[in-house]
Amino acid sequence: MTNESLDARWLRRLLSAIVVLLAIIAVELSVMMPPLQAQSCAQILPDSARQRADQIAEQIKTNATLERILDQLRTGTVKVKVTSTDKELERPPASKSKIGVR
Repeated sequence: MTNESLDARWLRRLLSAIVVLLAIIAVELSVMMPPLQAQSCAQILPDSARQRADQIAEQIKTNATLERILDQLRTGTVKVKVTSTDKELERPPASKSKIGVR
């Protein structure tokens, strides 16, 4: 009976040590992890006012460019070269083969 009680005591001490070590690990992990709310708040929200200002600035640049093109078309001369885009016209004509009748 002393042998069984010695084994039971040893087993209880071993299990208690394991529980204590697991509790220490759990506390360390909970201290090292940042709170979940801070991670979700760290996302950068888009600045809609800045985006709109950028769009307006791009639109102003585009309008200025189009205005210069329009002035050139109204006052200046434009040299235009017309080319065919039809692929059938660019191919050389196929040679006609003679079909023999018997």
